[in-house]
Amino acid sequence: MPSQTFEASATTSASPSAIWEQFQIPSTWEGITGVDEVLEPEFDDDRLTGFEFASTAAGKRYIGQARLGESSPGESLQWDITTTEIRGWIRVDLAPEADGTRISVAMRVESVSVMAAFGFPLIAGAIASGFQETVDEFAAGFAS
Repeated sequence: MPSQTFEASATTSASPSAIWEQFQIPSTWEGITGVDEVLEPEFDDDRLTGFEFASTAAGKRYIGQARLGESSPGESLQWDITTTEIRGWIRVDLAPEADGTRISVAMRVESVSVMAAFGFPLIAGAIASGFQETVDEFAAGFAS
């Protein structure tokens, strides 16, 4: 099945610990590539561990799931994602800098079926066309 990985980085004036706190708020993830709206967030104590999300791709609305994968508090986290058309992950790494934090986002998507493979170039193209801008906006949202 076809797959593709996207990567982008941006900086923000917020500290890694402040960003990590925001990672626990479901609405933080709205607007990151592929997530138009967060639905049904799940928590373990005060830690966000998963959510359903709505996404629009190639003119169609999809509902997917994000489950917490590997994470290191204050440093990185990964959401494992699945929809009816694609699966993959989104990983966010935080690196302290003199004036804030560098946020690096990597996203891997792959088609889940032969039928989905036909639409995959449209989905991948939509992600690629705005990935850096989305990461820039995501980072700007943490500015203190």
